Amino acid sequence: MRLFSIVITAALLSMPLLASELICQTKVNLELTAKQQVTIASSESVRFAADRDYTFILKRKNSNSYCLEIFSPSREVRHYSCSTLHQPGEFLEWVIWSREEMVEAICTLL
Repeated sequence: MRLFSIVITAALLSMPLLASELICQTKVNLELTAKQQVTIASSESVRFAADRDYTFILKRKNSNSYCLEIFSPSREVRHYSCSTLHQPGEFLEWVIWSREEMVEAICTLL
């Protein structure tokens, strides 16, 4: 009986966690610049857009916790926006604006 229990536990631990699907998009000055549907499992990260100024990465920390990481090599900074998403339609958003431009990233749970 003990051996059976160990085998089942090992099998459960080796199974991948359920992946979530999100739609991620970026905009510059309200114009859509990228739109991609991503599938992401727990503890994974996915790069969903990049241009000369920014790289956009979605990270899933655990079952319901997500972070947007935005990296700007020209400015040598990283920006983060984190949230807990449970239901379809809930979203995670990051926005930065200056006199020259407004840049947005949003990922919505499907």
